[in-house]
Amino acid sequence: MSFYGVGYILSYSLSSFPIVPYETDVVTLTPGQRSDVLVDATGEPSDSTWLRTYKPPNCSLGKEESYLATAAIFYEEADRVQMLSTQAGENAYNHYCGNDPLSQTVPVYPLAPDGEPSVTEVVPVELRPNGSSNLCFMANRTFRVDYNAQLLGARDCDFEFPRIQNVHNYGSNGSLCFIIENPGVQPHPVHLHGHNFMVLQEGPCDDNETMFPHGQPDFAHVYSPGEASYHFGGGPNPFADGPPGGRYTGQGPGRGTPDQGLDEEPYEGPGPGSGPGSSHGPLGGRPRPNSVGNYGSCWDGSIVNPQNPHRRDTELLLPGYYIVIQFDLDNPGVWPLHCHIAWHLAGGMGWMILSTR
Repeated sequence: MSFYGVGYILSYSLSSFPIVPYETDVVTLTPGQRSDVLVDATGEPSDSTWLRTYKPPNCSLGKEESYLATAAIFYEEADRVQMLSTQAGENAYNHYCGNDPLSQTVPVYPLAPDGEPSVTEVVPVELRPNGSSNLCFMANRTFRVDYNAQLLGARDCDFEFPRIQNVHNYGSNGSLCFIIENPGVQPHPVHLHGHNFMVLQEGPCDDNETMFPHGQPDFAHVYSPGEASYHFGGGPNPFADGPPGGRYTGQGPGRGTPDQGLDEEPYEGPGPGSGPGSSHGPLGGRPRPNSVGNYGSCWDGSIVNPQNPHRRDTELLLPGYYIVIQFDLDNPGVWPLHCHIAWHLAGGMGWMILSTR
């Protein structure tokens, strides 16, 4: 979602972490993000202008009239009776869905990553059909949870949880790195509770063989919401020619039946990217040079501004892209890493981080 105003210069910084201010005419936000904006009014005392909030249709499906919202801004001597006549500038209706470039959002207080992370996770995000709709899967795990049971269990040092609660016990590891990959058509504002993270890199990630070097389950075909309705008892398929941006098909060598895919147990031994006390490692098969665990990484290891990377608690993951986040485990508890779009979270896009450090 972009905020645009004619006749203003916006100097803005992220509210999670102040950044070096820069001038712009558009501020981009996703669900869960906040920004501090200093507005320099450059008009005359009799001026008035529109403030436009725009959600590009290609970024998130919605009703025709839901993409644009406006508010009138009047200077002190403006005529408040006449309809405003200011026109949108060239950046007002930009169809780019992502956050501002990582190279542009430089934190005021410099902080570098503290060496190699204790644990690295590669987490592809998928939508899979569930008879009438879709469920979200993160690295082949979906999520339904009783938060009370998790918190009370952790308080009593009972760290055994049902698999469906998707709790990952990282014990006393010092830091985590997540390479989160999105082969689908929906954007995901990735939000972390209890911590802030560094955003090390982002980039395109739409090669199935890279993300899934061992293939995918036969049942992992991905449907958009409209397609799911059409295929499982709904009305006409609104995406017969494919949704905006194309559709990820989820095709690949089979890896078992639905029951096998849902019930497979994680490997309990050490492996690449695993740290002391971690239960996360490879599941076997054909390892690739850029693989961590059972999934291939689209990240080449580069970091934007490595001595002072971008920091916040919510970052947008674009369709067909990946993001790399890293953070220190310095706040003991059970903390959700999840999509900040409510129905994605309700559909299972949640990864519970248990830390005792």
